Order: sequence, then structure tokens, then C-alpha cells
Amino acid sequence: MAAEVSKRFGYTDPRSFTIYTLGDLEAYDDELFTLYSPREIWHFSRIFGINAQELLNLDGSAAPVTAPELVQLIKKECATRNLSLEQFEDVVGWRLSVCMNPPELLLQEMTLDGMTWLCQELHIDWRGVITDMDSSASSKDRL
Repeated sequence: MAAEVSKRFGYTDPRSFTIYTLGDLEAYDDELFTLYSPREIWHFSRIFGINAQELLNLDGSAAPVTAPELVQLIKKECATRNLSLEQFEDVVGWRLSVCMNPPELLLQEMTLDGMTWLCQELHIDWRGVITDMDSSASSKDRL
């Protein structure tokens, strides 16, 4: 199964995702947040046949937030605080400039922890990012 999961994630080395990874995910509650991006968590959920909200035990009540909306909110927050993007990166604790173009890189390059910190600074609910990923996938599945 680990080789299949590695392949589905697009890892070139089938050993990238091991049985130990699965064990760590089960043994340590914070593994999903500290090591994996929202996109990777979404992939996990698809492999396991559930949506990401279920995997993270979320109730689905957060309003969806798209990656392009995150980029716009980052720019707006920088302007509101009169900060450069680099200064805002220091506040968030994450290098945003390398993952804003295209906006979907935010979902791939940041860990879920990083996303929660970013959303906290943007005054939005991080769960909305997961809600949007799930609802976007559901819409595509129906097409």
C-alpha cells in the first residue's frame, strides 16, 4: 500500500511514503498538521475514500476559502498593516512569496500548521481552505 500511496502522491521514490508514515499518522495527533500540506492531506483523504474534513474531524461549518482568495487576503492584510510581503512573512513565520504564484502553491508548499498560522493572521477560519478543497473536488466529481 505504501508504494501505491507514494505513486498517487507523485513521489518518484516509492519509499517516500512508508508503512512507518502510516504508523506515525496514527500514533501522533499532530503529524498531519506539522508535516503535510493541505493538498497532501486532501490526497490522503481521497486514497482512504473520505473527504479531508472527515480525515481532520471537521464539522464542515467553515465558509469555503479558495487559494486565489488567500492571495488577495494576504495582499489586503499587507496593505492594511502597511507591511511589505517580506515583513508579513516574518509575522506569519512562512515564506509566502515563493508560493503565491500560482495561488494553488499555497496549498502545496505550506504545512497545515503554516496554513493555520496564515489564516489566523488573515482573521479567517483555516477550515475554510479544507472546505473549499472538498467542495471543489465534489463539483469536479459530478461533472
